[in-house]
Amino acid sequence: MINWTRKRVRGNQKEYAIGELITHGDLADLYRCTIVRDGDPAIFKVAREISVNDLLINEARILNLIIGKMPQIDPYLPSFIDSFTVHSTEGDFQVNVFLSQEGWYSLKEVKQNYPNGVSPRHAAWMFRKILMPIGLAHREGVLHGAVLPPHILVNPALHGVQLIGWSASVLKPARTGERLDIMPIEYVNWYPPETYDHDGPKQSVDITMAARCMVYVLGGNPLSAEIPVNPEFEDPWVYEKFQTFLAGTILPEIVAPKDAWRLRTEFTQMIDAIWRPEFVPFQMP
Repeated sequence: MINWTRKRVRGNQKEYAIGELITHGDLADLYRCTIVRDGDPAIFKVAREISVNDLLINEARILNLIIGKMPQIDPYLPSFIDSFTVHSTEGDFQVNVFLSQEGWYSLKEVKQNYPNGVSPRHAAWMFRKILMPIGLAHREGVLHGAVLPPHILVNPALHGVQLIGWSASVLKPARTGERLDIMPIEYVNWYPPETYDHDGPKQSVDITMAARCMVYVLGGNPLSAEIPVNPEFEDPWVYEKFQTFLAGTILPEIVAPKDAWRLRTEFTQMIDAIWRPEFVPFQMP
């Protein structure tokens, strides 16, 4: 495995000075980097193996398809700026580059800091906002295919949400024959049965996994949709309403909206009936 630290790489758009490793991912390694000419910080995402180059190429394809096409979706996506192949003595590796943004945490990090779950008030704005990029992508025929805790970022100060990790995404699978060919082992049980439909995965795959993420961040069981009551935050009846609503998109025996926009509307109606609209500060410990 190549250590890219302290290397300089020229992409299609700019030159990048690569800094420290941030993390080893399943498919790619993430490094801090600096755009040489203007000094802006960025994230250098490089394939770990040549065999997964196609997945990073696919991520660039999908992001190029949806970024800028619908202005509403851009705030909910990573700031994608470049995609190219870098040459080395070990072969050619695909790279995607994103502008670095401070103050963002994955739902996996949120759960690590709130092991018993966040308040339903915070899960509410997270769920409403993550349905935005899902619904907008679906309008373009794009299925994300990996709406999972590492791929949902939240900004506590702004109540912002971003959906990252578009490497596995597919475009109009019923027409193109594209399939969800890769699934993180840790989350393989999160994928609903319609992932494997003979005519391709359905948009409900994204919606089901988004609901599982909310159960997860509430401290519950993402597979059964059971959510424990935390009286420090809310009364039991509030948790019961959340559990009933989210179970409708998770459990196959319950019929619930599989359209992101309709689901978002119904969820908004539910939370507006519980609380009056207000900004509730959220902090990471």
